[in-house]
Amino acid sequence: MDVFLPGKRASWLSGPFLAWLPDSKGIIFCHKDSPEHPPSLFLFRTDTYERRQLTFPPAGSDGDSAVALSPDGSALVFARASDILPFDLYRLTLTKGFAPAGEPERITHDNLQIGGVTWSSSAREIVYSLVFSHGHDGLWRIPFSRFGGRPGKPQRIEPIGLGGYAPAISREGRRLAFVRTSGGDLDIWRAAIPDFGKSGGK
Repeated sequence: MDVFLPGKRASWLSGPFLAWLPDSKGIIFCHKDSPEHPPSLFLFRTDTYERRQLTFPPAGSDGDSAVALSPDGSALVFARASDILPFDLYRLTLTKGFAPAGEPERITHDNLQIGGVTWSSSAREIVYSLVFSHGHDGLWRIPFSRFGGRPGKPQRIEPIGLGGYAPAISREGRRLAFVRTSGGDLDIWRAAIPDFGKSGGK
């Protein structure tokens, strides 16, 4: 299977660029299927070789990337450039067959560069990174009132400070790993966050 991303602006697209389905029988990935279309998210089933498009960003935009699938596969969060950079996060509810159950819902209004996004193990919140954002750089979290409920207000994860990006949460939801630049080097950091997966909404 060939996957294409536009070389001229690909460095501005936010990773990660693919996510496994919970059953490990498919992936969701970022792909530009023609010169006229912006990068979009597609599903590829490794058991049937089926491929279908999941998101349809506005024509002329820099498209969709930074794909993160909830642990049970019922919701997809991704970064979308509504025009020519930068990005905001959107949430797309999926059916049991991993088809869109409606239109994507915009859940941030930062209009800034996204540096990665991940779900908590409980699917009650997401963690994402802002980069090149004039004082807002670092890791943020968005809780949900209940699974599939309305998103809460973005909250900076204060103990981590500036510069963290590419977040990843452990399966039990108590540890967060991320990348930080220090003196020109890229270092991997980790932080213990008590009850992280249980803290979103009531």
